Amino acid sequence: MAPLLWFARLLIQCLGLLPQGSLNALARLLGRLAYRLPWHKNVIIRCNLDLCFPELDEPGRRALHRHYLYE
Repeated sequence: MAPLLWFARLLIQCLGLLPQGSLNALARLLGRLAYRLPWHKNVIIRCNLDLCFPELDEPGRRALHRHYLYE
């Protein structure tokens, strides 16, 4: 088995042992990181929010964007 695949399987098994609250905290942390990094999906998400919610102001769209990534 390839080392990367072996590591991924081990990581998934270890994450499965964590309590739900810890997994939620980890997901929120990763969502915050994804929001702050210059990630190409952020451009797509912002464009879609601009098109779908033209009535929202910029802070409202940013809040919706963050909420999407945190969930």
